[in-house]
Amino acid sequence: MHNPTKIFFALILSSLLLTASGYSFISQNVRKEIKSLAKEREIASYDKILATLFVKGSIENIGLDKEVRSPFVTTQAIVEQVIARSLKEGTITRFQGAIHTPTPTTPLCMKGDVDFAIATREVIQDLSRFRTIQARATSLRDVLIEGGELHVVYPKSGLARRTEHQRKTYLETCELFEGSLIDHPIGNKVPDDMIGATYLFTDNRGRTFLFAIQATQANDARDQMHWKLWLDNVKRPSAQARLEAVNAFLTSSGVPPLSYE
Repeated sequence: MHNPTKIFFALILSSLLLTASGYSFISQNVRKEIKSLAKEREIASYDKILATLFVKGSIENIGLDKEVRSPFVTTQAIVEQVIARSLKEGTITRFQGAIHTPTPTTPLCMKGDVDFAIATREVIQDLSRFRTIQARATSLRDVLIEGGELHVVYPKSGLARRTEHQRKTYLETCELFEGSLIDHPIGNKVPDDMIGATYLFTDNRGRTFLFAIQATQANDARDQMHWKLWLDNVKRPSAQARLEAVNAFLTSSGVPPLSYE
């Protein structure tokens, strides 16, 4: 059985933690591992996203949710897994992130259970997209277990848009990770270009990287949405510009900005 988790983990870990400048590459050995684990069509799909990220620091796509959600959100889940494992091993020494969405972040509103109300019917019926929700329910908690700091930002009205079970799960998760999972109900909406997540993480050589995603939530899947990923040294222009835009939004909403100083 093919294991895309191992593929993404090998790709991202090799690119992030082996280069000092933020420029990244895919080594011959990693590419051999990909070929041994993935089907040919999967290799092409992974390469298109990840190779672009490694070279340019960002990638964007305007397309149907069914075409874009799975590869983009899977990348997010694997980045979270890399961060959690690296925090545990000490190769990443600090993580601070914010998830800024119209309702409390989907993966923390569910556990291992199958909740058919967690997303739109279209997403639930598409196994590849539904698995991204399940994967992130684990990966995001793993980051918190290993000491990461996460701010969950959403409009005050957003909590009521979750089911009673989802609200209970989310609030229990906030209690479980009190001090590292910070709940921020805000008085304004989250603009479309701010919906997503922004992570800062510093490695044991003092280099800080940014990972960010611009997307829609699984319970608000739309067609022809503008999706974007960033993965780069935080001091490079594209990453720095995204961080500044997100911090401007957070500050205007009364939420402390993300900082790597």
